[in-house]
Amino acid sequence: MAKEKPDLVYGTLDMLILKALQHNPRHGLAIADRIQQMSQDILRVEQGSLYPALYRLEAQGWIKAEWGVSDNNRKARYYKLTAAGRKQLAAEQKHWERITDGINLVLSVGFSRKRTFIRKMATDRRPPRSGRASLIFYVSNPSSSDDLRVGLIPERAT
Repeated sequence: MAKEKPDLVYGTLDMLILKALQHNPRHGLAIADRIQQMSQDILRVEQGSLYPALYRLEAQGWIKAEWGVSDNNRKARYYKLTAAGRKQLAAEQKHWERITDGINLVLSVGFSRKRTFIRKMATDRRPPRSGRASLIFYVSNPSSSDDLRVGLIPERAT
């Protein structure tokens, strides 16, 4: 059985923490909860990763910590984004978009070739060699919700 990979990609935790603090100050556990909520329960940040990252971000001047009282009347450190942190978040988001665009291009190369082959089949109007009826699949846009049109030539698939 394949070993399960960690949820977070190396180097993304700082960006996720900055994003979680974008609108409101939060204490540590609330930051982890916010990341989990924003990711629809896909990403979970463990305390062993979260607190060292918070101290690192504070040392870099991207967040500021102040003591406060949590919802359950406990003393807690609340973290808020600084102006430098907002700039860093924007830079990291831009970098992330560029990297993921490149990865998506690499991953889509094989699918792009298949789509081209399928389009060629769909535009080929010759009768099937075997004399039997053939079913033609035409992929109009692989990212749309109704991306597969069955048995239609390209002009009728849109």
